Amino acid sequence: MASVGETGGGRNRGLNPEVNLVPFIDLLSVCICFLLVSAVWLQLGSVQIKQALGTEAPVEANDQFDLTIQFESPFVATVELKHKGAAMGGWKVVAESKESFTEAFNKNLDEKVAALSEAARANPPLQAKDLFASATIAPAPNVPYKSLIMAMDSLRKREVINLAVMPKEG
Repeated sequence: MASVGETGGGRNRGLNPEVNLVPFIDLLSVCICFLLVSAVWLQLGSVQIKQALGTEAPVEANDQFDLTIQFESPFVATVELKHKGAAMGGWKVVAESKESFTEAFNKNLDEKVAALSEAARANPPLQAKDLFASATIAPAPNVPYKSLIMAMDSLRKREVINLAVMPKEG
């Protein structure tokens, strides 16, 4: 700490500029630790996806399908399959809980991937990443984010990375 000491009478006073740097170093250490920890959390909490709609990239001619997942409620979703803009059918997933919905959604998605792969008679069988060019998820206003994240996570596990979220109007 800085202190003023008297060395004698009159105007000759000396200043003793001792500054304690320990609190400053402590504060700096805490700031650096906070920076490092928050950087790790940002990296863990991120989802690596590409933007499926609204890009300026040139459209590639491919033979892949597009998925549209429309949530009507947290455990009711309609999945539509499109090929080059034309509807190719779809299915509805209805469940009572998050776990049963996740299981039913994944089972139906895997069955559709197997059926499409068999129909294409590919050798070896195609994976979801090879079949689906993009997936659009359209949640209703009453659908919580956990249902949306569950659908995104199921698609990401199957390496479908062109995901888009398009909210439905209430």
